Amino acid sequence: MVYKKRYDHYLAKRDERASDATSSTKALMGMTEADMECYTKRYSDVGSMDAREHYEKIGHDQGRLATCAPDLTDIEEQTYLDRYPDLQHAFGRNGTFARQKAHDHMLDFGFKEKRSATPDYGIPVFCADKATTTCKCPGTVWLGAKQRPDTGARITTWEEFRTFKTVSKTDPQAFIQCSKREFGVNDKKYKDVPTQCWCERTPAYIPNVCADEGEECLCNGRILFGQ
Repeated sequence: MVYKKRYDHYLAKRDERASDATSSTKALMGMTEADMECYTKRYSDVGSMDAREHYEKIGHDQGRLATCAPDLTDIEEQTYLDRYPDLQHAFGRNGTFARQKAHDHMLDFGFKEKRSATPDYGIPVFCADKATTTCKCPGTVWLGAKQRPDTGARITTWEEFRTFKTVSKTDPQAFIQCSKREFGVNDKKYKDVPTQCWCERTPAYIPNVCADEGEECLCNGRILFGQ
């Protein structure tokens, strides 16, 4: 089956990538040369410092992104699975295991293949930047830095927001206060760090492609056949 072959290829590539991680840089934190280059370009305060060393001393505590590929949320992982039938057949359609495998696939292959995990209805949106303000969000609220730790510039996009430390909370009532206390952030290092919140809406069910003609379709609902 074509999907089995693709999965075998995926596993072979992962083994190859793991065996290639023999240099001290890769062995320490799993960073490829490309990841190190992306890290250096992404954060202006790296300067002439080795990317690995910077991440160890500064980046890790600040939750900085150490890979070229984005760090997917649970919703983005599920979107990634729903969008690509080959991943569904390799990993399953849902569940923690399937989402984690989808996350790994994005890191190893999806980003290079320019695959997308952005929901069809769009990216998360800014909802508050004051501790006294409440976010009305039918999904997940994310709390993170308001300003970049490296330059002090205001963070204005979801992509940039997620390249630093973030924490999340979901409330069935859809009302969450945008404060460190609400999110249980007690780290003294971030006591005086200005924060903001973004809302990631839980997507409504959207039909997705599950197979081409002649292939097996994994679906726990209604299957429609057409061009």
